[in-house]
Amino acid sequence: MKRISRLLLLAGLILTLAACSSAAAESVDSAVTSMVAAVPVESATTDLEPQHIAETVPSPISVEYDQDDLEYRTDDSDLSYVRLEGDSIVFEGEGATVSGSIVTITSSGTYSIRGTLNDGQIVVDSQDEETVYLIMDGVDITNSTSAPIYVANSEKTVITLTDGTDNYVTDGESYVFGDAETDEPNATVFSMDDLTINGGGALTVSANYNNGITSRDDLKITSGTITINAVNDGIKGRDSIAVL
Repeated sequence: MKRISRLLLLAGLILTLAACSSAAAESVDSAVTSMVAAVPVESATTDLEPQHIAETVPSPISVEYDQDDLEYRTDDSDLSYVRLEGDSIVFEGEGATVSGSIVTITSSGTYSIRGTLNDGQIVVDSQDEETVYLIMDGVDITNSTSAPIYVANSEKTVITLTDGTDNYVTDGESYVFGDAETDEPNATVFSMDDLTINGGGALTVSANYNNGITSRDDLKITSGTITINAVNDGIKGRDSIAVL
């Protein structure tokens, strides 16, 4: 009888520890504040045989950083300005067009973004081979049906959080896609290409639909204070994620 009691007690303890481990893992996915790793995302799979799991654990990799990954610009002689004014957008400069509450950046260059957008979007769709720089200088962007920041095409996009500023991006609980074959963008900050986030400011991402920050290429976060509250993954990169 004593032997049976010990076995029951041990089984209960194992179940309790398993439950605690699961809860901890979920909290890391939904609220990302800092990491020190560079993880090849493709190494993590879900359809592996149990005996092979140990061979595919993500591990640190060597990451090369460009100058614009680490050093961010706040002043540029060719700076263009995107002013968010509630339900409308005012653009001053070259390289972008405005349609209602959506601004589409079509050329490489540096764009200073400031203000509040109640239900709109910042779209990057550039065919240039140079980088697009988005300087977030105190923004609050909400989009109820899609990604507030959507990089559809760009050689590389760098989002810089201006020193001392608080920046917010929020999406809705459901997205509207162009057709039945499309399921992207699917994150509050979504990029089809290389994406870097840096700067001395803060960014709060509220992902009510799916992921917080996603890149279909390389994702680098080199500085800044980033808080993510997501119903699914906090950050996700197809090729790699590197966080200093």
